[in-house]
Amino acid sequence: RVRRDDVASWHWATNPINGLLGVGGVGQSDFLWYVRTRPRVLEAFARLWAVDAMYEDAESCAAALLTSFDGAGAFRPWASDRRWRTMPGWWHVDQNSRAAAPRRGRCAVQGLVSLKRQDATTGGFAVLPGSHRGHEALCANSASTIGGAGHFVPLRGGDPLLAAA
Repeated sequence: RVRRDDVASWHWATNPINGLLGVGGVGQSDFLWYVRTRPRVLEAFARLWAVDAMYEDAESCAAALLTSFDGAGAFRPWASDRRWRTMPGWWHVDQNSRAAAPRRGRCAVQGLVSLKRQDATTGGFAVLPGSHRGHEALCANSASTIGGAGHFVPLRGGDPLLAAA
């Protein structure tokens, strides 16, 4: 059992490379459903998909949104244990337009709800502004260099999208 006041209990099944938690049904847990149904979270996605203009009440608007929530991220304070430090800079996209079941255009939008304050010193979710304009080229390059079978597409160190950031 994990206890907030006992660092020794903070051993759970996160991926040691990236801090992702995808086991035990966490993506469909009551906690994550609570987070994804907060009014400001719903409002952000309703505006992105323009469903806010179609419905007069928040409940109907929320019902019009689809969600996939496969997991969560949990970053333990690595000052307590250096092995808890995750790998920096694993830039990627999760929508491969060249995969067996291609997804072209904006058909998915990812987001992050941080439950703690974060800044450049703590790390966290980052987006490369304007990177959507290089998405097709990234997927084409990935398909020819790493097989591109799945929807996870990593950016290589010298990728032009990284250079432009």
